[in-house]
Amino acid sequence: MSIMSNIEDLLNQQGKTKSELCAYLGLTPSSFSMWKTGNSESYLKHMPKIAKFFGVPMSMIFGERGTPKHF
Repeated sequence: MSIMSNIEDLLNQQGKTKSELCAYLGLTPSSFSMWKTGNSESYLKHMPKIAKFFGVPMSMIFGERGTPKHF
């Protein structure tokens, strides 16, 4: 799974929205769209805050081996 797939899965599983995540990060919703289409990887610099938003370790978002597939 890609990082963006993991982020979208977390949004769905936690009942949160893309807009909430973007507001938390101080970004516009278009930033999320750019991440999803692969036009930007600026989400990488926000990973600590993204993990905090979801209350999970960054390794879960990166999909490192040994982490559960279902969050």
